[in-house]
Amino acid sequence: MKIIVLVLAALAIFPLAALAAPGDGSFDAALEGPFTDLMPSAQQKAQKQQPSAAKGPTAPDDAWKKTLEAVKRDGKYKAGLLGLTPDIFSIKDVVGDAKAAHTTQEIQVFGMLNDDGKFEPMGVSIMTRTYTLDSKDGNWHIEWWGVQTDIYGEAGEAGHGTIVESPAGKTVSTAPEKIAVTDPRIKMQFDAMLKYWSERP
Repeated sequence: MKIIVLVLAALAIFPLAALAAPGDGSFDAALEGPFTDLMPSAQQKAQKQQPSAAKGPTAPDDAWKKTLEAVKRDGKYKAGLLGLTPDIFSIKDVVGDAKAAHTTQEIQVFGMLNDDGKFEPMGVSIMTRTYTLDSKDGNWHIEWWGVQTDIYGEAGEAGHGTIVESPAGKTVSTAPEKIAVTDPRIKMQFDAMLKYWSERP
């Protein structure tokens, strides 16, 4: 089971189209309120499992609370597949003109339904993609950054890479970068992601 969870967690963030498309249903209807208690207290944080040696950045409590509130308010629900893939609440925003240079911001809270039919969150994945249309080859050149956290906002995995995509959406090439969650660039990107989601109107 642990292996399945790790695989699913990796799929939630890496690499290209792994972020689930929004589905039907609202956050509140599916959760019936459990996310009101998602923001952990300092005591709860202290009782977490021992952190790994390679510790990634951690979201400030206030920004993290506002980020989760944005998902609660606007996230769309998609059920997992026969209990083998996670249930997901997600938002995808396009910032700028989608036909020109633009950015997409995506966030997921992923988890599983428990025996009582309540959603139990496992973690959060956040991704930013920057799209530039190359005038020479006519393709989209996309740089992406992804961060996966536990439900407390502590980053455990991160990714970065580039993609070349045709105007029709076909992948021409990919170039993922092996990057540690402790890389200073990850903190910079994570801070920018948190700023976007915590200040989202």
